[in-house]
Amino acid sequence: MLGSVMTGCRDEHLLGEGEGKMMLETSILSDVKVVSRALSAEQQAEMANSALIWISDPAKGLLYKYDGIGSFPAEGLPLVSGHYAAEAWVGDSVPASWDKKRYRGYEPFEISRGQLTSVQLKCPIRNTVVSVRYGEQVSEVLTDLSLTVSLNDGVTDGSHGLTFEGLEPARGYYMINSRTDGFVWTLSGKQLDGKEFKKSGEYKDPSFSAKPYLAQTTEYIFNIKYDINGEIEVGGAYFSIDVEPEPVEGTEEEVIVALAPEIAGSGFDITAPIAFEPGNATRFAVNIIGSTALKSVELNGDLLAALGLPHSDYDLIGMSEADAQAVAAAGIMIQTFASEDNASAVSNMRLIFDEEGLNRATKGEYTLQIKAVDANDQETVKTIAVSVTDAPVIIGETPSVDAATLTFTTATLSVTVKDASAHTTLGFEVKKTAGRAYEDWTFVQGVVDGTAMTAELTDLEDGATYAWRAVADDFKSKEFSFTTPAYPQLPNAGFETYYEDSKNGFCFYDKDDATPFWGSGNPGAMSLKQNITYPDQTVKHSGNNSVLLESKRPSLFGVGKFAAGNIFAGKYLDTDGTDGVLGWGREWTIAPKALKGWAKYSPKTIDTNDVPDGLPNEYKKGNPDKGIVYVAILSEGTESYTIKKGDDKGKTVNYPVIIKTKKDERKLFDKNAANVLGYGEVVFSEATPGDGMVEFTVNIEKMKEGTPAYIMVVASASKGGDYFAGGVGSKLWLDDLELVY
Repeated sequence: MLGSVMTGCRDEHLLGEGEGKMMLETSILSDVKVVSRALSAEQQAEMANSALIWISDPAKGLLYKYDGIGSFPAEGLPLVSGHYAAEAWVGDSVPASWDKKRYRGYEPFEISRGQLTSVQLKCPIRNTVVSVRYGEQVSEVLTDLSLTVSLNDGVTDGSHGLTFEGLEPARGYYMINSRTDGFVWTLSGKQLDGKEFKKSGEYKDPSFSAKPYLAQTTEYIFNIKYDINGEIEVGGAYFSIDVEPEPVEGTEEEVIVALAPEIAGSGFDITAPIAFEPGNATRFAVNIIGSTALKSVELNGDLLAALGLPHSDYDLIGMSEADAQAVAAAGIMIQTFASEDNASAVSNMRLIFDEEGLNRATKGEYTLQIKAVDANDQETVKTIAVSVTDAPVIIGETPSVDAATLTFTTATLSVTVKDASAHTTLGFEVKKTAGRAYEDWTFVQGVVDGTAMTAELTDLEDGATYAWRAVADDFKSKEFSFTTPAYPQLPNAGFETYYEDSKNGFCFYDKDDATPFWGSGNPGAMSLKQNITYPDQTVKHSGNNSVLLESKRPSLFGVGKFAAGNIFAGKYLDTDGTDGVLGWGREWTIAPKALKGWAKYSPKTIDTNDVPDGLPNEYKKGNPDKGIVYVAILSEGTESYTIKKGDDKGKTVNYPVIIKTKKDERKLFDKNAANVLGYGEVVFSEATPGDGMVEFTVNIEKMKEGTPAYIMVVASASKGGDYFAGGVGSKLWLDDLELVY
C-alpha cells in the first residue's frame, strides 16, 4: 500500500536536503486464515529487530540495506525523484518448526520532489504449512496416532520434519528450497490387538512438474480417513491418505511493525547536556518526527518547574487552552505539522525553548523528558539534561563514552565545553583502576568542535576498568569510569569442568552443553574400555587438576590399536572400523597472536607403528616420541561428513576440517590449505625439566589475508598419532591455556 503524507506543511529542516523522503512501515500478516490472532508487543519488537530491509532502484539495483527496522533512518530516507522498490524479509527461516515463520514483502513506490512518501510493506507468510485431519472412524482401529511429515530434501536427521502427535489439531511451518522433492510421511500407531502399525509414503503437489513439487504460502492438509476403497489396511479396515492444498491467507487483523517516533535535537546532540551560565541561555529546538500520526507528546521533569510551569507533566496533543497558554508563557513554542489527508492529525512537531524562559532557571542541574507515542502505540522517550552552572565543562549525570568506539582497546570520551576560547588547557585525565596493572593519571589532549570536546583513547587493555575526568585549565570534573570488553578466551581453558560416562569416557565440558568446545579421542578408545585423555590432580598449574593426554594401545581380547592421547577444539564424530573421524574447529571471529599455557611432557621411545607404509622418518620405531600443541585460524567454509555408526547414524555434520585416519581414506590437516589464515605450533621433543609444569607459547604466524571464522586448537602426546605411531606411555599434561591478542 503506497501513499504520501505531510507534503505541504513541512519546513525544509524537517524534510531534509534530498529532493524527497521515504518513510517506512512494515505490516506483517501474522498467521494463516484459520488461526486469527495478533502478536504481542514483545513479538512485534522481535519481528522488527529481525527485519532485513532493501531499498532498490529498478535500473541501478540495490541502493540501501538495513538490518533491523530500527536501523532505517527514522527521519526518513532522502531520495532523488524517481521509481524505487522496497523489500523486507521478517522472521525465522528454519526448515521445519511449530512456531517460527518467515515473511516477505515487496512494494514499488515513487519519490517526487519536496514530497514525503510513506511506504507500507505488507509481508505475507512465505512458509509452506502442514496440518492433519483424522476421520472419525480412524481412532476406532488405531490408537497412539502420530504422523511425521518431513521435507524430502536429503536430510534424514529429523531437523527438516515435524511429528504431529494425537488427534489434536496442529500446524507446522516448513521452508522449501530448490532441493525439495516434496514431502515424505510416516503414519504410526497401535492396532487394537496391540501390534505396532507403521506406513510411509511421499507426496508431491500434482500441479508441479519439477522440484520443489510444493508451493509456498500454501497449506497442505493431510486427510487420514476410513475409506472402503483405500490402499492402507489396518485390522481388516481400509484407510486412505489424501493431501488437500489450500492457499494460505493473512488474517484480517494486521499487525503493524513500524518505526517509532524520532526525537532529535535541531542542530545539537540531544544526548549531550545543554549548558549555560545563569541568565545567559541560548534557545534550542527539538524535532519530533513520526512515521504516522502522533497520539501523545508528553513533557515532564524538574525543568518545567524551573521555567515557571505549575504542573509537573503536560500532554502537548489535545491539552486544554489554559495549559497551552501556560506552556507558551514558560517560553515553549509548539509548531505542529499535519498530513494532507487528515488535517487534524499531528504527525510531526517542533518544540522551541526560548532564551527568556530558560533564563528563569537558577543555578543547578535539570532534566526534561519527552515521550512521543504514535497511532501504532510505538513510543520513544528521550531525556535532555540541562545544566545551569559556572563550571567550564559539563558532563551531566550520565557521562558520554561512545559505545560505537568502545572496543577491546579503544574508547572515545565526550563532554560539553561552554567556552573553549577561554582556556589554554582542555582535555581529559585517564587512569586504569582495575585490570592487570594500576596507573597514575595520564593527560589526553581534547579535540574541540564548537562546544563538544572529545578524545580518542587507544592502546587500552582489554577487560580493564578506567577512570576519567575532564580538565579545563585548573578545573577538574568529578570522576567517571568505563570498562573495555575482554578478548574472548577458550572455554574451560583450565579443564576444571568434566564428567565421565561409559560411552564417551571423560568429556571436558558440562554435561548439558549443547555445543561443547573440546573433544578428544576418548569415544574411539572407549570401544576398548580405556580413556586416553583424563583429568589429573597430581600435576597442575592452578585449580583442582590439569588434563592428561596419555598415548596407549587399548585392546580387548588381544585386539587393539595405538591411540595418541589428545584433546582438540571440535568433536569426535565416528569410528570407521578401528579408525577415527574427527571434526576440528570452533567458531572464532577474532584472530589471536599467540596461545600461552602450562605443560609437562614425559615421552617414551616410539615402540608402536601400525601403519608403516610411507611413514615419515621421525615416526619410525626407536626414535624418541614428541608431543605437540598447535593452533590454526581458519576462514569461512566447512566440510561435510555423514556419520556411519551410533545414535547419529545418517546425520550429516559440517566442520571447518574433517580428519580421517583410515589408511586408504587418510585425510589430515594441512597448514598450507586455502582456508588457513594463521598457524603456529610448539613441539615437545624431550621431557620438560623438573617435576612441575613449564610455561609455553605458541606464536601464530599469519599465513594469508582473510576474515577469521574458526579457531583450531589441537594437542597430542604423540606427534605421529595421526599415523598410529608413538610411544605407549608418552604423557602430556596441559593447564591454564590463554589466548594472547
